[in-house]
Amino acid sequence: MKILDSIEELSALSGPIVLVAGTFDGVHLGHQALIRRALIEASACGGTAVVMTFDRHPASLLRPGVAPKLLTRNNAKITMLGSIGVPALLMLEFTWELAAISAREFISRIASSCNHLHSVCLGIEWSFGKGGEGNVSLLRELAGEKGFSVIQIP
Repeated sequence: MKILDSIEELSALSGPIVLVAGTFDGVHLGHQALIRRALIEASACGGTAVVMTFDRHPASLLRPGVAPKLLTRNNAKITMLGSIGVPALLMLEFTWELAAISAREFISRIASSCNHLHSVCLGIEWSFGKGGEGNVSLLRELAGEKGFSVIQIP
């Protein structure tokens, strides 16, 4: 599995990108369903499935008093993702700088770094961007502007 640590490194991956986004702590059955769907989509379009996550739970920086305990450490998460066939992992360092990026800018950076962002696969509760301002509705709007699809898995 190829491990990337910056959005810009997405440009090195071949074919259309199917991005599956989440915290993926524990890589439980719901996470596995998201990843399997991204793998199927990537295979169908001749692209690369990429799991995008963070080096820590965002709440550990933003709200440390209420941050959930992690189920797995990053090394174990990487091993689990590799064992289910994930070809590429984008593990972003969750910093104050990253937390300050607007939802629109975050998706713009991802879309412009991919040779072609084919789709974003996510669960029902995913939020993104400064203050968690981004939601599925905004992502669908941005998908229309940037030319990718949104695959939401309940």
